[in-house]
Amino acid sequence: MRELVEVIERQFQLENLGALERCPPAASSLKGPKSPAFWTPLEQKAEGLMTVQHEQVESGGSFTVRIPWRECHYEHLQGNYQVVLRRQVASHSEKALKKKGVELREVNEIIATYLLKGYIEEVPKGEETSGWYLPFFEVVNRSKSTPIRLVFDAKAKYRGVSLNQQIMDTPNRLNDLTKVLTRFRRFRYVFAGDITEMFLQIRLHPGRQDVPSLYS
Repeated sequence: MRELVEVIERQFQLENLGALERCPPAASSLKGPKSPAFWTPLEQKAEGLMTVQHEQVESGGSFTVRIPWRECHYEHLQGNYQVVLRRQVASHSEKALKKKGVELREVNEIIATYLLKGYIEEVPKGEETSGWYLPFFEVVNRSKSTPIRLVFDAKAKYRGVSLNQQIMDTPNRLNDLTKVLTRFRRFRYVFAGDITEMFLQIRLHPGRQDVPSLYS
């Protein structure tokens, strides 16, 4: 929230820039994209391990990503099935769902849609307790185009380990919001778009889809 306030404040400051006033680098407040020349050795290694491949199909396409895992990650990401199962049962009780204003039927319909579209797949019989499971929860806002959004908790820990901790830090590629907002003022017309279910269309590299696994 504080970063958003800073962006708005800087936007108004740009309106009052004097001829001799010095403007700080646009990325100074939000730490925008990092030049490859300043990547650390670990960031360079992570960049080399992470690959992104676009697969074009008749219905559109998707991206397949190879995640830059830390060494020995596979040994750490095991055994959380029962913990995640208990959390999901508790968070999807009738009382818990009623408090959030959502019905179990609606959640099941979303999961069924994910299966139909190929975003997720059922864990094979006999492998239910292996791999790493991500608990999820619902964010409900009936006024939005996506009234119920499932959020997968990659910060959830088991024995002090989370999935996020097992992924190497990659170079910052986020665009500086100040630059983005400023570019909106350069032209008379601006086009904006939204990618439907964007993150769900990013797939894991084949062969490593058991980390993470998905509880459904």
